[in-house]
Amino acid sequence: MFRLSSVSSKLLLSVAISIIVAIALIIAIVSFQVASYSEKEAKNAILLSSKRYVNYIQGILNEEVTLTKVVATSLNEMFQNNDHVDINLIESLIKNAFDSSHYAAYTFLYLKDTTVLSDMQNVDKKYISPDGKTFSMIFFDQIAEKSGGITTISTPNNFSQLNLI
Repeated sequence: MFRLSSVSSKLLLSVAISIIVAIALIIAIVSFQVASYSEKEAKNAILLSSKRYVNYIQGILNEEVTLTKVVATSLNEMFQNNDHVDINLIESLIKNAFDSSHYAAYTFLYLKDTTVLSDMQNVDKKYISPDGKTFSMIFFDQIAEKSGGITTISTPNNFSQLNLI
Protein backbone atom coordinates (compact mmCIF):
# COMPACT_ATOMS: atom_id res chain seq x y z
CA MET A 1 0.00 0.00 0.00
CA PHE A 2 2.16 2.83 1.19
CA ARG A 3 5.82 2.58 0.99
CA LEU A 4 7.39 4.16 3.95
CA SER A 5 11.02 4.73 3.61
CA SER A 6 12.07 5.02 7.17
CA VAL A 7 11.54 3.09 10.35
CA SER A 8 10.69 6.28 12.19
CA SER A 9 7.79 6.93 9.84
CA LYS A 10 6.52 3.39 10.38
CA LEU A 11 6.89 3.78 14.13
CA LEU A 12 5.11 7.13 14.06
CA LEU A 13 2.26 5.66 12.01
CA SER A 14 1.85 2.68 14.35
CA VAL A 15 1.82 4.96 17.43
CA ALA A 16 -0.78 7.21 15.78
CA ILE A 17 -2.98 4.21 14.92
CA SER A 18 -2.56 2.88 18.48
CA ILE A 19 -3.56 6.24 19.94
CA ILE A 20 -6.64 6.46 17.69
CA VAL A 21 -7.69 2.90 18.63
CA ALA A 22 -7.11 3.66 22.33
CA ILE A 23 -9.15 6.87 22.15
CA ALA A 24 -11.97 5.03 20.36
CA LEU A 25 -11.89 2.30 23.02
CA ILE A 26 -11.94 4.87 25.85
CA ILE A 27 -14.86 6.70 24.19
CA ALA A 28 -16.79 3.42 23.88
CA ILE A 29 -16.17 2.49 27.53
CA VAL A 30 -17.06 5.97 28.83
CA SER A 31 -20.21 6.07 26.67
CA PHE A 32 -21.32 2.69 28.01
CA GLN A 33 -20.68 3.77 31.62
CA VAL A 34 -22.54 7.07 31.14
CA ALA A 35 -25.50 5.26 29.55
CA SER A 36 -25.63 2.76 32.42
CA TYR A 37 -25.40 5.51 35.03
CA SER A 38 -28.07 7.60 33.28
CA GLU A 39 -30.43 4.63 33.11
CA LYS A 40 -29.87 3.89 36.81
CA GLU A 41 -30.51 7.53 37.76
CA ALA A 42 -33.65 7.67 35.59
CA LYS A 43 -35.02 4.57 37.32
CA ASN A 44 -34.27 6.09 40.73
CA ALA A 45 -35.97 9.35 39.75
CA ILE A 46 -39.08 7.48 38.58
CA LEU A 47 -39.12 5.40 41.76
CA LEU A 48 -38.84 8.47 43.99
CA SER A 49 -41.51 10.30 42.01
CA SER A 50 -43.91 7.37 42.27
CA LYS A 51 -43.28 7.06 46.01
CA ARG A 52 -43.98 10.76 46.43
CA TYR A 53 -47.25 10.38 44.49
CA VAL A 54 -48.23 7.33 46.57
CA ASN A 55 -47.69 9.33 49.76
CA TYR A 56 -49.78 12.18 48.34
CA ILE A 57 -52.68 9.88 47.44
CA GLN A 58 -52.41 8.08 50.77
CA GLY A 59 -52.75 11.41 52.57
CA ILE A 60 -55.88 12.24 50.58
CA LEU A 61 -57.46 8.88 51.33
CA ASN A 62 -56.53 9.06 55.01
CA GLU A 63 -58.15 12.49 55.28
CA GLU A 64 -61.40 11.25 53.74
CA VAL A 65 -61.49 8.06 55.83
CA THR A 66 -60.84 10.02 59.02
CA LEU A 67 -63.55 12.58 58.26
CA THR A 68 -66.03 9.81 57.43
CA LYS A 69 -65.25 7.99 60.68
CA VAL A 70 -65.59 11.18 62.72
CA VAL A 71 -68.98 12.02 61.22
CA ALA A 72 -70.20 8.41 61.50
CA THR A 73 -69.14 8.19 65.15
CA SER A 74 -70.76 11.54 65.97
CA LEU A 75 -74.01 10.61 64.23
CA ASN A 76 -74.14 7.18 65.90
CA GLU A 77 -73.64 8.81 69.31
CA MET A 78 -76.39 11.35 68.60
CA PHE A 79 -78.84 8.67 67.48
CA GLN A 80 -78.05 6.34 70.40
CA ASN A 81 -78.29 9.01 73.09
CA ASN A 82 -81.36 10.89 71.83
CA ASP A 83 -84.84 9.85 70.79
CA HIS A 84 -84.98 12.66 68.26
CA VAL A 85 -82.08 14.55 66.73
CA ASP A 86 -82.32 18.07 65.36
CA ILE A 87 -81.89 17.94 61.59
CA ASN A 88 -80.09 21.30 61.61
CA LEU A 89 -77.44 19.83 63.92
CA ILE A 90 -76.92 16.90 61.54
CA GLU A 91 -76.77 19.22 58.55
CA SER A 92 -74.23 21.45 60.29
CA LEU A 93 -72.05 18.50 61.31
CA ILE A 94 -71.99 17.03 57.80
CA LYS A 95 -71.44 20.35 56.04
CA ASN A 96 -68.64 21.45 58.38
CA ALA A 97 -66.81 18.12 58.16
CA PHE A 98 -67.29 18.04 54.39
CA ASP A 99 -66.11 21.61 53.96
CA SER A 100 -62.95 20.89 55.95
CA SER A 101 -61.89 18.36 53.31
CA HIS A 102 -59.62 19.73 50.60
CA TYR A 103 -60.38 16.92 48.18
CA ALA A 104 -63.98 15.65 48.51
CA ALA A 105 -66.44 16.92 45.94
CA TYR A 106 -69.59 15.09 47.11
CA THR A 107 -70.98 13.74 50.35
CA PHE A 108 -74.33 12.36 51.39
CA LEU A 109 -76.33 10.98 54.29
CA TYR A 110 -79.12 8.50 53.59
CA LEU A 111 -81.63 7.60 56.33
CA LYS A 112 -84.08 4.73 56.05
CA ASP A 113 -85.87 5.64 59.26
CA THR A 114 -86.70 9.32 59.64
CA THR A 115 -88.43 8.87 63.01
CA VAL A 116 -85.09 9.70 64.67
CA LEU A 117 -85.30 13.24 63.29
CA SER A 118 -87.15 16.03 65.03
CA ASP A 119 -89.28 18.61 63.27
CA MET A 120 -89.73 16.81 59.93
CA GLN A 121 -92.37 19.36 58.90
CA ASN A 122 -89.76 22.10 58.46
CA VAL A 123 -87.22 19.99 56.59
CA ASP A 124 -85.73 21.42 53.41
CA LYS A 125 -87.67 19.89 50.50
CA LYS A 126 -84.40 19.02 48.74
CA TYR A 127 -83.78 16.37 51.42
CA ILE A 128 -86.95 14.44 50.59
CA SER A 129 -87.51 12.68 47.27
CA PRO A 130 -90.46 13.74 45.09
CA ASP A 131 -92.33 10.55 45.99
CA GLY A 132 -91.73 11.24 49.72
CA LYS A 133 -90.17 7.81 50.35
CA THR A 134 -86.48 8.70 50.49
CA PHE A 135 -84.67 11.03 52.87
CA SER A 136 -81.09 12.03 52.16
CA MET A 137 -78.79 15.00 52.35
CA ILE A 138 -76.60 15.27 49.25
CA PHE A 139 -74.02 18.02 49.05
CA PHE A 140 -71.63 19.16 46.34
CA ASP A 141 -68.58 21.31 47.05
CA GLN A 142 -67.85 23.53 44.06
CA ILE A 143 -64.59 24.79 45.59
CA ALA A 144 -63.06 21.82 47.42
CA GLU A 145 -59.75 23.58 48.06
CA LYS A 146 -61.38 26.45 50.00
CA SER A 147 -64.10 26.87 52.59
CA GLY A 148 -67.58 27.48 51.25
CA GLY A 149 -69.07 26.64 47.90
CA ILE A 150 -71.32 23.86 49.22
CA THR A 151 -74.62 23.39 47.40
CA THR A 152 -77.44 20.98 48.12
CA ILE A 153 -78.54 18.47 45.49
CA SER A 154 -82.20 17.42 45.47
CA THR A 155 -82.88 13.86 46.55
CA PRO A 156 -84.10 11.70 43.66
CA ASN A 157 -86.67 8.91 43.96
CA ASN A 158 -83.91 6.43 43.23
CA PHE A 159 -80.23 6.90 44.09
CA SER A 160 -79.21 5.24 40.84
CA GLN A 161 -80.60 8.33 39.08
CA LEU A 162 -77.77 10.43 40.53
CA ASN A 163 -74.97 11.07 38.05
CA LEU A 164 -72.38 11.13 40.83
CA ILE A 165 -72.94 7.58 42.08
